[in-house]
Amino acid sequence: MSVRVLLLLMVFHAPSALAAEADPLQSVMWEYHHKGLLNSEPYVFDERVKVQVPPFAEDSRQVPVHIDARALGDEVVRIEAWADLNPIPRIFTFTPGEQVVPLVAIR
Repeated sequence: MSVRVLLLLMVFHAPSALAAEADPLQSVMWEYHHKGLLNSEPYVFDERVKVQVPPFAEDSRQVPVHIDARALGDEVVRIEAWADLNPIPRIFTFTPGEQVVPLVAIR
């Protein structure tokens, strides 16, 4: 059975580079999650961030997710991922540091 998972990735830049833009995925839950999960913080959808997920998953509890924001360098403050229509939407929050690159691969 195919399970469709919608993953939204938010990469938070340093305050100097912020500009809110429309949700390119046209999520019906965007405003709700922007307020609830992101505290209405400024955000950027950036094409330099590479997100890899399978087109479907047999087990929605074991979906591999690979996020590479290294092209942004030290601009990345935080990476948020969530499943848009899940009852418990937050998948993870990742905060890279001085010696930690903005690259995440989880299942």
